[in-house]
Amino acid sequence: MHDVVLQDHHIYLVMEHLQGGTLSDYLKKHLNGLPDDEVMHIFRQILQGYLHMRRKEIVHRDLKPDNILFKKDPQACKNVAIIDFGYC
Repeated sequence: MHDVVLQDHHIYLVMEHLQGGTLSDYLKKHLNGLPDDEVMHIFRQILQGYLHMRRKEIVHRDLKPDNILFKKDPQACKNVAIIDFGYC
């Protein structure tokens, strides 16, 4: 998240535009599987993000491949972002 804006009694979240697609979409394109090193690289990033959230006492109640986005084209650079935290 880049900023929070209050305008006309509405709260707007200004966020990064991610164009790389979801982990779910990426896995569907690779039904025959992915190389072990690629799986570990993606999984390591997800775990790092999850650990960062836990340190901040943030709970994600719906962590799944549809809520993991690639910041860039997965083929070029596998930078992941965890999305869709919902609200309470």
